[in-house]
Amino acid sequence: MREESFEACKKRAMRMLNARDMSAGEMRARLCEKGETEADAGASVDWLCALGLINDEVYAEKVARHYAQKGFGKVRILQELRRRKVPEAYWDNALGELPESDETIDRLLRQRLCGAYDRGSVKKATDALARRGYTWPEIKAAVERMNDA
Repeated sequence: MREESFEACKKRAMRMLNARDMSAGEMRARLCEKGETEADAGASVDWLCALGLINDEVYAEKVARHYAQKGFGKVRILQELRRRKVPEAYWDNALGELPESDETIDRLLRQRLCGAYDRGSVKKATDALARRGYTWPEIKAAVERMNDA
């Protein structure tokens, strides 16, 4: 009986992994949500990791790159890594490989301002950048670069 439930859990895990990549923690949680036991979920995740089908380090880098390309800052990327249950050990490495965000933040600021440089427009634009995960020092530097130009 135990072996049959483990095999069923492995098959479910493979189907879920075919749909999209996941971290080990995210896969374990999803399997438990679907009704699998903690033991079967943990063993299935360990099996997938041993096969190399789940690799949290590679997954963290992939998630970080994806959200950086969408124009999000490091704070928002960290939130996403946390939400996807990527272990903290991989966060610094994933964020360290991201390109500098100066060009992205400058472009987003110009798009938000649309030529209007009044105080209210700048406040709305900087608030939007903060929601996208950029830090206030990054935002301040972008506004100063725009004022200097």
